[in-house]
Amino acid sequence: MDVAQHIEVKRLLIVDDHAIIRRGLRGLVAAHWPGIAVEEATTIPEIIPVLDRMACDVLLLDLLLNDTNTLAHIAIIHERFPKLKILVYSMNSERVYANQAISQGASGFLSKDTHERDLITAIELVLSGGVYLSPEMESLLQQRREDRPGTRHEDPFNDLSDRELLVMGELLTGASVKEVAERLDLQPTTVATYKARLFDKLAVTTLLELERLVTARNIHVGRK
Repeated sequence: MDVAQHIEVKRLLIVDDHAIIRRGLRGLVAAHWPGIAVEEATTIPEIIPVLDRMACDVLLLDLLLNDTNTLAHIAIIHERFPKLKILVYSMNSERVYANQAISQGASGFLSKDTHERDLITAIELVLSGGVYLSPEMESLLQQRREDRPGTRHEDPFNDLSDRELLVMGELLTGASVKEVAERLDLQPTTVATYKARLFDKLAVTTLLELERLVTARNIHVGRK
């Protein structure tokens, strides 16, 4: 992976609802870039005011906060701050969510269980104009590109839309259709439609079957 060396990062925003994670990330980036200005936020509504006040180079964004799934907000942030590099940092499955995050305007997807040096690499890469994905994900994407046109991917999760992924993640937390609708600001009938569609695409008929499919594929999509 070709990464520009000695990339300077002056301002960074960390958005995570766990203080210990924010503290750890702050210490890591400060050790690598002495003098860096680091801001923190814990919810989506806090992000815009911080970015309006301080033009950040990079936004480290957790995928699932206590108040919402941030996937639906990446495009809004990217449109308002087009020069900002958004790096999603999550325990959730890269295989399921990376493409959706990048299509919304993120510059990379990084797993929280990765080595700390990969975080530095990811930040430097996105600031140099690249897109960061794990070597495993890059290999998977290359394999998909080499598939014959019209060949259906083996992974059914690739066929889910952004909204279907959001609904699936909420359902797997044990939330009811009504609760999911409230969290995502949707009508219950709309959530029910998304639920039916994702069940059809994944060839499951119950939430238990969905949970078993997710577990079998070692995919983490629920809340932390």
